[in-house]
Amino acid sequence: MPILCIDLGSKKTGVAISYDPFVVAESLPTIFHSSEKELLNILLGIIDSKKVSKIIFGLPLGPKGAISKQSENVKRFANLINREIEKIFIDESLTSKIGEKYNSEDVDSVAAKLILQEYLSEI
Repeated sequence: MPILCIDLGSKKTGVAISYDPFVVAESLPTIFHSSEKELLNILLGIIDSKKVSKIIFGLPLGPKGAISKQSENVKRFANLINREIEKIFIDESLTSKIGEKYNSEDVDSVAAKLILQEYLSEI
Protein backbone atom coordinates (compact mmCIF):
# COMPACT_ATOMS: atom_id res chain seq x y z
CA MET A 1 0.00 0.00 0.00
CA PRO A 2 1.45 3.37 -1.02
CA ILE A 3 3.02 6.04 1.16
CA LEU A 4 1.93 9.62 0.45
CA CYS A 5 3.89 12.76 1.30
CA ILE A 6 2.31 16.19 1.70
CA ASP A 7 4.19 19.50 1.66
CA LEU A 8 1.35 21.72 2.87
CA GLY A 9 0.98 25.27 1.60
CA SER A 10 -1.71 27.93 1.95
CA LYS A 11 -2.47 28.13 -1.81
CA LYS A 12 -0.53 25.23 -3.31
CA THR A 13 0.51 21.91 -1.85
CA GLY A 14 3.18 19.52 -3.03
CA VAL A 15 2.41 15.81 -3.12
CA ALA A 16 4.57 12.74 -3.73
CA ILE A 17 3.94 9.01 -3.53
CA SER A 18 5.92 5.80 -3.24
CA TYR A 19 4.75 2.30 -4.03
CA ASP A 20 6.01 -0.99 -2.63
CA PRO A 21 8.97 -1.79 -2.40
CA PHE A 22 9.29 1.85 -1.26
CA VAL A 23 12.60 2.66 -2.90
CA VAL A 24 11.71 5.63 -5.10
CA ALA A 25 9.50 8.66 -4.47
CA GLU A 26 7.46 10.00 -7.37
CA SER A 27 6.16 13.59 -7.57
CA LEU A 28 2.46 14.08 -8.24
CA PRO A 29 1.21 17.36 -9.71
CA THR A 30 1.13 20.27 -7.29
CA ILE A 31 -2.37 20.87 -5.94
CA PHE A 32 -3.57 24.46 -6.34
CA HIS A 33 -6.38 25.24 -3.91
CA SER A 34 -8.38 28.21 -2.71
CA SER A 35 -9.46 26.76 0.63
CA GLU A 36 -8.45 24.20 3.19
CA LYS A 37 -11.71 22.33 2.59
CA GLU A 38 -10.99 22.08 -1.14
CA LEU A 39 -7.49 20.75 -0.43
CA LEU A 40 -8.79 18.25 2.11
CA ASN A 41 -11.34 16.89 -0.37
CA ILE A 42 -8.68 16.49 -3.08
CA LEU A 43 -6.28 14.75 -0.70
CA LEU A 44 -8.96 12.41 0.65
CA GLY A 45 -9.72 11.44 -2.95
CA ILE A 46 -6.06 10.60 -3.54
CA ILE A 47 -5.77 8.73 -0.23
CA ASP A 48 -8.86 6.64 -0.95
CA SER A 49 -8.20 5.96 -4.64
CA LYS A 50 -4.55 5.01 -4.10
CA LYS A 51 -5.31 3.10 -0.87
CA VAL A 52 -2.58 5.00 0.99
CA SER A 53 -1.27 3.24 4.10
CA LYS A 54 0.87 6.04 5.56
CA ILE A 55 1.18 9.82 5.19
CA ILE A 56 4.41 11.75 5.63
CA PHE A 57 4.02 15.47 6.32
CA GLY A 58 6.79 17.99 5.78
CA LEU A 59 7.11 19.88 9.05
CA PRO A 60 8.45 23.46 8.77
CA LEU A 61 10.50 23.83 11.91
CA GLY A 62 11.89 27.10 13.16
CA PRO A 63 15.46 27.88 14.20
CA LYS A 64 17.16 25.08 16.12
CA GLY A 65 14.29 22.71 15.33
CA ALA A 66 11.69 24.70 17.27
CA ILE A 67 7.99 24.20 16.58
CA SER A 68 6.67 27.13 14.58
CA LYS A 69 3.20 28.49 13.86
CA GLN A 70 3.41 26.82 10.45
CA SER A 71 4.33 23.45 11.97
CA GLU A 72 1.35 23.71 14.33
CA ASN A 73 -0.83 24.37 11.27
CA VAL A 74 0.52 21.25 9.53
CA LYS A 75 -0.30 19.11 12.59
CA ARG A 76 -3.76 20.63 12.84
CA PHE A 77 -4.42 19.92 9.16
CA ALA A 78 -3.16 16.34 9.55
CA ASN A 79 -5.81 15.80 12.21
CA LEU A 80 -8.49 16.78 9.68
CA ILE A 81 -7.63 13.70 7.63
CA ASN A 82 -10.10 11.39 9.29
CA ARG A 83 -8.68 8.09 8.08
CA GLU A 84 -7.08 5.31 10.12
CA ILE A 85 -3.69 6.00 8.58
CA GLU A 86 -0.33 6.39 10.27
CA LYS A 87 0.87 10.01 10.07
CA ILE A 88 4.55 10.87 10.36
CA PHE A 89 6.10 14.34 10.52
CA ILE A 90 9.54 15.02 9.03
CA ASP A 91 11.62 18.19 9.14
CA GLU A 92 11.30 19.83 5.73
CA SER A 93 14.09 22.36 6.21
CA LEU A 94 15.51 23.60 2.91
CA THR A 95 13.54 21.17 0.71
CA SER A 96 11.82 23.99 -1.18
CA LYS A 97 15.15 25.72 -1.78
CA ILE A 98 16.64 22.46 -3.09
CA GLY A 99 13.48 21.86 -5.12
CA GLU A 100 13.96 25.20 -6.87
CA LYS A 101 17.23 23.89 -8.31
CA TYR A 102 15.50 20.83 -9.79
CA ASN A 103 12.30 22.32 -11.17
CA SER A 104 11.40 25.95 -10.70
CA GLU A 105 7.84 25.42 -11.98
CA ASP A 106 6.80 22.65 -9.57
CA VAL A 107 8.88 23.37 -6.48
CA ASP A 108 6.22 22.13 -4.05
CA SER A 109 5.89 18.62 -5.45
CA VAL A 110 9.66 18.33 -5.85
CA ALA A 111 9.96 19.33 -2.17
CA ALA A 112 7.41 16.64 -1.25
CA LYS A 113 9.39 14.11 -3.28
CA LEU A 114 12.61 15.07 -1.46
CA ILE A 115 10.91 14.75 1.94
CA LEU A 116 9.50 11.34 1.02
CA GLN A 117 12.81 10.16 -0.43
CA GLU A 118 14.52 11.14 2.83
CA TYR A 119 11.96 9.10 4.79
CA LEU A 120 12.37 6.10 2.45
CA SER A 121 16.14 6.15 2.89
CA GLU A 122 15.64 5.76 6.64
CA ILE A 123 13.25 2.80 6.62
